[in-house]
Amino acid sequence: MQNDKNLLLIFTYAPAGLGHLRVTDALYRGLPKNAQPIVLGSHDKEITFLHRLASASIFGRRIMEYFQYGVLEEIFTAVYRKFLRLRTKKVYEQLETLIEEHINPPKKVLIVSTHFSLAHQIAEIKNKLSAEKKVQIILAVQVTDDSPQKIWYVDNADVIFVPSIYTKKTLLDYGERRKLAKVHFEVVSYPVSPTLARTDDFFYRKRKEALSVGSQDQIKIVLPVSGAAVDLLFYEKMIANLLFESSRFHFYIISKEASFTKKFLEVLKGKTNVSIFSSKEDREVVRLYEKVYLENPIAVEISKPSEQAFKALIPFSAVGGSVLLFTNPVGRQEEDNLNFLIHHKLIPNKEKNEILINELLKEKEEIDLERIKKIALGLRGFCLPFGSLRSFRCVVNALTTGLFSKMAEAEKPKGAEDVKQTEVSADGVGKFWEKVEELLGKSG
Repeated sequence: MQNDKNLLLIFTYAPAGLGHLRVTDALYRGLPKNAQPIVLGSHDKEITFLHRLASASIFGRRIMEYFQYGVLEEIFTAVYRKFLRLRTKKVYEQLETLIEEHINPPKKVLIVSTHFSLAHQIAEIKNKLSAEKKVQIILAVQVTDDSPQKIWYVDNADVIFVPSIYTKKTLLDYGERRKLAKVHFEVVSYPVSPTLARTDDFFYRKRKEALSVGSQDQIKIVLPVSGAAVDLLFYEKMIANLLFESSRFHFYIISKEASFTKKFLEVLKGKTNVSIFSSKEDREVVRLYEKVYLENPIAVEISKPSEQAFKALIPFSAVGGSVLLFTNPVGRQEEDNLNFLIHHKLIPNKEKNEILINELLKEKEEIDLERIKKIALGLRGFCLPFGSLRSFRCVVNALTTGLFSKMAEAEKPKGAEDVKQTEVSADGVGKFWEKVEELLGKSG
């Protein structure tokens, strides 16, 4: 790929949260050094509106969740798919310009799409554009959650990458039942950042030292604010309680600067042991997230179980190998992501997670240490309870009892030893490009 001057590589993403952009960035970082891709973003206001409606408003969330299951999902998928495929004029013109103005007239155009909206639009115009510009167009779609929502079935795509056999099978069944054009699916481990997946002995040692009982080292905690700015009050209270508990905690807030995050960032600005990394640009927010991890041995991350959940594929011994604490899931895709982690023994199942939380909510002297260590040993994290005060107590007790320390001793996640490597490898990016190279080779 790196020496093919006749190939034009285009990444596309949509402004529906930061997740799609994080995946795009991870795939971008895994490219050969000499590859020079172009990034094309969608500016559809409808996509942004739907994402905000589903994430930031309880009422809107419930409405959207109704359309993520059963008959209503079938109706929504059919209508939205039709809506997207009727609005292709702007996308066509953008791609046409990129092909015409490329310094070397391309014979092949590889388009990597990390959001279904642009994927459907490109699939609709792909054949026409190919015929008019006399180029071969290959569309590769990367599903950004392990959630087999039917809108991800993009007929006329050349390949759809999914994180699990479960999602592949469910989408294939849907396409067959709806008599849609057949699509080739590849199961490849979720593409987490190669930078964060890199093994680093210094970070591993510093992380273990910070979490060990009796240590006086600073405990560095990352709090990435989601693109929809969910859980801000929860974060604010958690930070206040933990800082009141101990000056050892240091928080790194990574957030987009927007109207819905302004108040939150102003409250935290200037606080001791709180560092804020923010930008008005989505791509810069993604870059800042990696910058924080590269410059600090982060011990704990508290985040939504969105695409961040797949950092559980990264071992503790890697740059990004922090203990993962997940807030309450929002929407079907986050529930599905947690189920993926449970299935692969990366976090405890719901029953064991409840036992773990109930123990951690007790007074320290009453906690059954052997019981909680047996549950959490080898896991990458667990789910926090509802409410900032209860979550605060769980974090403090997990630290002071040595639970975090015990978890961080494992170099590899428990699930990595007994499940298929196609789903749990930390090198999903490398595997993605291997499959793409094969596809390009077959296409001639």
